[in-house]
Amino acid sequence: MLVVVWRLADHDCRGWDLFDLSDRHRERGWLVLAYRYPKGTIVMRIVVRNGVSLDLASLLLDDIREAVGYSTGSRCRCRARIATP
Repeated sequence: MLVVVWRLADHDCRGWDLFDLSDRHRERGWLVLAYRYPKGTIVMRIVVRNGVSLDLASLLLDDIREAVGYSTGSRCRCRARIATP
């Protein structure tokens, strides 16, 4: 199993956080949870099971881009790429 954890860069003017993105992912059928650590840091975590296809991972990345774009009120400009072995 692969576990991927990330946090957002510190920007006070964003107006949304990873809990908002987690809610948006849930609406699309994904279970991508956000957690708050004791010192206030918020992270998201994905647990990837063995055998997940590149197509499914690509769909998740597309939905992450859409959720960020929706939350910012503009089109997401991030270009996440999946590295293949």
